[in-house]
This record gives sequence, C-alpha cells and structure tokens, in this order.
Amino acid sequence: MKWFENVSAKFGNWFSWHSSSENSGNTTVNAKHSVVNIGSALPHCDMQQQDKNAKVEILFIDDDQKNQIVAAVKNAGFTHTSQVKDITNLDDPKVRNADVIFVDIIGVGQKLFPKEQGLGLAGVLKAKYPKKMVAVYSSEPGGNRADPKLRKIDAFLEKTAQPYVFVQLIQEWSQPK
Repeated sequence: MKWFENVSAKFGNWFSWHSSSENSGNTTVNAKHSVVNIGSALPHCDMQQQDKNAKVEILFIDDDQKNQIVAAVKNAGFTHTSQVKDITNLDDPKVRNADVIFVDIIGVGQKLFPKEQGLGLAGVLKAKYPKKMVAVYSSEPGGNRADPKLRKIDAFLEKTAQPYVFVQLIQEWSQPK
C-alpha cells in the first residue's frame, strides 16, 4: 500500500480503474495497451523526442473549452493537438487525421449517442479506427467502470489527472511497437 500512498499524495485517485504494480521504485499504471511510469514532473524531451512528439496528431473531444490538459499537451511538444466541442460525423477529418483521441464521457457525442454520450462515441471510434489510441476521461468520479465498452477503449483517466499522465500515455503509445 505504500506505493498507493505515495502516488495518491502526488496525483490523487485518478488511477482507480487501472491495476498497479511495483517496478524498481517507480509506480506503474497499466492501461490496456501501455504502461505509464508516474514521476514528479513532465519528462525532459531531447530533440529526437520533440520531433516524434511533433508528428503525433492528438484530438480532444470535450465540451469544456477551458480544458487545461490540451494546453499542457501542446507545451509538451505535441504541436498537432486540437480540441473540438463535439463531432457529428465519425468520418470528420479531425477524427480521421488523429493518431490519439481523448473523449470526455459527459457532454459529448449527444447527437450520435444521446444515451451513452462520450462512452458510446469512444466505443464506436475505437471499433471504426482500431489502430488509433482512444482514451476516455471524465470529471465524474462514479460511472459504470464495468461497462463492456470500456474494455475496447485503450485507457480511462479522470479529468483531474495531472497533465503528466496524459503526456506519458501519449508517449508510451506512440513508441514503435
């Protein structure tokens, strides 16, 4: 439990859905397709990493236009990061061009999925674009974490997670497999 206390003190309880393990003194959080190492600050990026970051297309679908995570991701060198309030077409060029898509669960996807909203949108996006990383996030602490659609999604984060967590998730996902 010591790792939980250390990480909770730094980052809060954002990783409640993920399993965790001890890894040579660093806490790791296992998302479906990646392992995120949690540190105390944004990672230092060398020129090679900055070049890689600049090539990744990231889309946030979030009705909250004051989302601080988007600015933090851009500041980490992901210059092709954009945000839209919602999408009404699964073939929207911003969706087609994105490598990584973050979807807020509440307030988006209402025209396409009135009942499921963002969770329905994320599930369909992952099914339509299986090679893209699709992650959901929410400011709501509850929600049905056992929903089968979450099993298709690459990661689930709380909206209050530190920007570092989003950056690390993107960097880990965008590494050559």
